Amino acid sequence: MKGNVRAYALFLAAALFWGLLYPQYALTENMYELTDGDEKPVPKDCRRDFSGLMSAEAQDVEIRFALLERVREWFGEETEYGDRGK
Repeated sequence: MKGNVRAYALFLAAALFWGLLYPQYALTENMYELTDGDEKPVPKDCRRDFSGLMSAEAQDVEIRFALLERVREWFGEETEYGDRGK
């Protein structure tokens, strides 16, 4: 049992290290969504999008977590995905 815990901890540490060392490879197409001004989806290119994300201004980037939005939706804080409880 002790060996399994150690193996899991080692795997987790390696996965976290990979994301810190090579963040451009940790950003996959299903982890983000690009939109233009009209909220229309834009075609994705992970390498180009990563460099654009790193050079973007703070007001140009919105970070959302699908799990938190789903919980808000379940408890009535949001009626639809993306509706900010208005």
